[in-house]
Amino acid sequence: LVLLIICIVWGIPVLLIFNSSIKRENFWYHSVTGLLCFLFFCGCIFISIVSAWLYLFVPLKFNYLAALTTALLLYLLLFQRGKILSLFPGARKWENPLSILAVLFICISIILFILLSALQPVNGDTQIYHLQIIQWQNRHKVVPGIANLYSRFGLGSNWFNLISLFYWPTFKNENFTY
Repeated sequence: LVLLIICIVWGIPVLLIFNSSIKRENFWYHSVTGLLCFLFFCGCIFISIVSAWLYLFVPLKFNYLAALTTALLLYLLLFQRGKILSLFPGARKWENPLSILAVLFICISIILFILLSALQPVNGDTQIYHLQIIQWQNRHKVVPGIANLYSRFGLGSNWFNLISLFYWPTFKNENFTY
């Protein structure tokens, strides 16, 4: 749920930037659920782009993401509130049956992810490179020439960046499968 909220917050600037090129006839624009799904995916993509640049200077830790999200949220609430409210006038309609199905889909998805993340991973990490890359990104910034040690360390995967950013070290069970 934290991941969902953070991605939605990061999706709002994307919607503000590309607002003029968005067709207002699109189905997702007229339903709350569709708009939230759009914001989630845009925010996830935007966070992965930011994380690729952020990793050049600092390790990818949740604390940094939380601080950046808080700063972004404060900026949006203080300076962009009018623009944000003007984006959502059509999103107050719940008569569309598609939005009810989308709400059901989101609720089932959230329950599924919570249940899956509570299980032990079926395909445990082989300790070859997945976990090492995620832990390295979480503890250290980019080191020039790291790919010379092992080519997978130079992979630069945005998926690993996102896992490193959303990794909370306070939890004992490290389940990076989901």
